[in-house]
Amino acid sequence: MKVSKIGFLIKKIIDSDEEKLQLKWIYIVAFVNTILGLILIGWKELTDSKGYVAAFDVICSGQLDVERTPVYPIFLGVIRAVVGSDLFYWGVVCVQSAIFLLSIRCFYRLARLLESQNCVTFLITIFYCLVPGLVSWNNAILTESLAISGTVFLFYFAVNGWRKAHIGSLVSFGCSLFILCMLRPSFLFLVPIFFCFWFISLFLKGKKIIACYGLSGVVLTAILVLCYCTCFQKTYGVFTPSSIGTLNQYCVARQRNLLNPDVIENVMLKVDMEKIILAGKGESVDLYYVEFGQLREKYSLLDIHSAVSSSIKSNLGKFLVETVQIAGEIKKWNLFDTYVTKPVVKLKMRILYYFIAIYTFFLIVHIYRNRKIPYLSLLVYIAGCGNLLFVLMGAQWEWTRLLTPSVPLFLLMFAQTVNSLKVRVVIRRNERFQFE
Repeated sequence: MKVSKIGFLIKKIIDSDEEKLQLKWIYIVAFVNTILGLILIGWKELTDSKGYVAAFDVICSGQLDVERTPVYPIFLGVIRAVVGSDLFYWGVVCVQSAIFLLSIRCFYRLARLLESQNCVTFLITIFYCLVPGLVSWNNAILTESLAISGTVFLFYFAVNGWRKAHIGSLVSFGCSLFILCMLRPSFLFLVPIFFCFWFISLFLKGKKIIACYGLSGVVLTAILVLCYCTCFQKTYGVFTPSSIGTLNQYCVARQRNLLNPDVIENVMLKVDMEKIILAGKGESVDLYYVEFGQLREKYSLLDIHSAVSSSIKSNLGKFLVETVQIAGEIKKWNLFDTYVTKPVVKLKMRILYYFIAIYTFFLIVHIYRNRKIPYLSLLVYIAGCGNLLFVLMGAQWEWTRLLTPSVPLFLLMFAQTVNSLKVRVVIRRNERFQFE
């Protein structure tokens, strides 16, 4: 009898139209999971953690850190100033967990705005707040946690502002976009995507005013990032937000045998690059980090950046072929992999490839059947796939980790697909494929 009552209660919650009821139970589950994570995992200091902490001291001295953009170092520095050194890392993981909990409501409402059914919205939100491949990053002293939560905030503000003409959401969208770009430069790929989205919205009926707000946020973000890059160039010689981009390019060039001494202008650097090439490839990227550090001791960041960029450009065809090969090599990697805990949920990358193909098919069917472009669905789709392409082309390793911030977008796409997965849509014209 008790089992049947529990089953009835669960069914009532899942099928409920009441947002408060569903969110209440979602937050109960999420809060318990967060507490368990803090008790069982605590905090994890990883390889890059100390670099972010040290970057705050550099920023406080009035300089730009060569490796880290300022948002996360400042985030860490403020928490250290508030709670002290003894409770520093505990403070970080608690704040990251709290921000993630705030993002759950936005994820839930974002799923609803994209017109998922109540039961689908509830279940996909429960998955979002429970899956270790996302939640466990809250316990790491790395940018991943804020990147995941920030992505949800960004798209919620964009979609809510577009659908409801909510000015506050549009202002928050611009702030979120800038913060994310300064959190991790890998988010810069979103700037042209959102520029195109808001620019197209200018020509849609009833969207002109909100498009102006959205475009203003994108343009202002671009201007501020360009100003930061200009300051970085004055200090370190390269027009980029950090040297990590050059390090990644170097590792990519070494991994894929793209270094070309013939296009390197600096004679001494050319000689050293030839020696590096003769030494052969390393078994892991650790060797490339050491090589890059040794080169930085002898040459300027500008010389190394120019040499690596010129090498990749001279082997562009091979670079693209290698990118496709990497996409094939990582098809067995776990999308929900994490450095913090053992992987509980496993989903191989090839499943993601299949899903993207299915979603693409349904998008095309919807556009053909309805003679109407689903702009919001297309935005989420392009952003998710754009990040995947960006990671495959620019990352030297850890492809799934760098793809993690886009996992919430893929979950939203999955919720839409489940909600609309009526095969009859392909056969019967009277069935509507619901993408909005």
